[in-house]
Amino acid sequence: MTLWKVSVLCGLVLLCSCFVNGKYNATDVENFGKLCNATQEDIAVALNYNIPSTETGKCFMKCIAGLVDMISSENKFVKSKLQAVLTTYFSETPIDTILKIIEICYNETASITSPTELASCDYYYKSFLCFNIQYKLNGMLPVV
Repeated sequence: MTLWKVSVLCGLVLLCSCFVNGKYNATDVENFGKLCNATQEDIAVALNYNIPSTETGKCFMKCIAGLVDMISSENKFVKSKLQAVLTTYFSETPIDTILKIIEICYNETASITSPTELASCDYYYKSFLCFNIQYKLNGMLPVV
């Protein structure tokens, strides 16, 4: 293989990995896992671009939402905060795609209004699962 072909191939690999990963990486997931007392199993699921479905994994998602400041004092996702977080961690995603995903997932969980349910780990699991599915449907995360 000629040098220019190797260079192009390496460039494409770097471009694709940056496109898929944005600013969120394995170290971020592992650090959040430690801060949130997540199990190694839950961290491994998240590292594979999936949302952990165990009770500890659901609470891991709730903890992340609080750490990155995506929620209100009433435990409800805030669109402007979601946009700030998603544009930071997925900076390669076009803003119109981010706004579309926020709208879809915000509406999907809008019927959840009970303070008890909003404070539950299950609410965060449902929300993160929606974001994960939408990002995969839009080609921004790999399907693993």
